[in-house]
Amino acid sequence: MEKDLIAAATYRMRADKSTYEIGKSDKGTEGAKVRCIILGEGDVDTGDSIWYTGWLSDAAMPYTVKALRNMGWVGDDIFAGEGIGSLPFEGVVGHEEYEGKTYARLQFVNKPGGGGIQMSKDFSDAEKRKLAARVKAMSASVAPSSKANGGAPKGKAKDAEVMAPGNKPPF
Repeated sequence: MEKDLIAAATYRMRADKSTYEIGKSDKGTEGAKVRCIILGEGDVDTGDSIWYTGWLSDAAMPYTVKALRNMGWVGDDIFAGEGIGSLPFEGVVGHEEYEGKTYARLQFVNKPGGGGIQMSKDFSDAEKRKLAARVKAMSASVAPSSKANGGAPKGKAKDAEVMAPGNKPPF
């Protein structure tokens, strides 16, 4: 029986140090992999988990190192992974489709409280119409970028452009 898909949301998590490993993909790209446990009330294991994979190519390494630091990694020995799992973090889970199947992916590893401003999604019908009209009027004057990375010069893309949900890592 197939396990239910983890809902796309932000969860409090902790990395499971016993699953931490450094390896290479079938294409030879180095990466780090660790299972992350979803925590419930009182930081108790809920029984749900998701794998984090962070690549160590030159372009992706800063994001992976930051994610590992947010999981508690200390020192500079990537193979030892000292401290991994010692800190809880906020993990942002998103859904992606691959070969016709939808998968949950741990997209971001943030410090607790670092997930940004909480926003209400409660809009009246009048507020929705007003906002939609404002965005439509403004977007008509802004042409879509012809560059895949949102128009940023190569190698200078902003974090949000490179790692926005749905974007592929820059490698």
